[in-house]
Amino acid sequence: MIKAVQTAIDFGADRINIPDTVGYSTPEEFGMIFKLLKDRVKGSDQIIWSAHTHNDLGMANANALSAIEHGADEVQGTINGIGERAGNSDLIETAAALKVRQDYFQAHSSINLKMSKKISNIVANAAQMPVPKNKAVTGTNAFSHESGIHQDGF
Repeated sequence: MIKAVQTAIDFGADRINIPDTVGYSTPEEFGMIFKLLKDRVKGSDQIIWSAHTHNDLGMANANALSAIEHGADEVQGTINGIGERAGNSDLIETAAALKVRQDYFQAHSSINLKMSKKISNIVANAAQMPVPKNKAVTGTNAFSHESGIHQDGF
């Protein structure tokens, strides 16, 4: 992979996308790919590093965040995680995590989170795929608190 990426950059690539096309990688593994490539590829600081993750094992957003943590500049994803098979990383979830955990990730997104629910609903209606009530960030139950200990904490 190092040789292939180095060759691409040597021949003028200005963006390298690293995909987890079958959603198999763990967050640690996926993040370490970015770290390894950025450490070993000449000119890695002159290009845009991009991550593309699938959710087959439920780790798309965690993998996207790990890629950012280890040097990715952008994440390819979708709204509501819609995508092939089990879907892709949900850009709203990724952006929300970056905002809420700015202290940890030291990264930001230009996504307007105030529009999250509205755009999620537009996409859900257009795709005829309702947003599950328990979906992170945009589901109606995402920030509701009913159990005693959560209610006390809230």
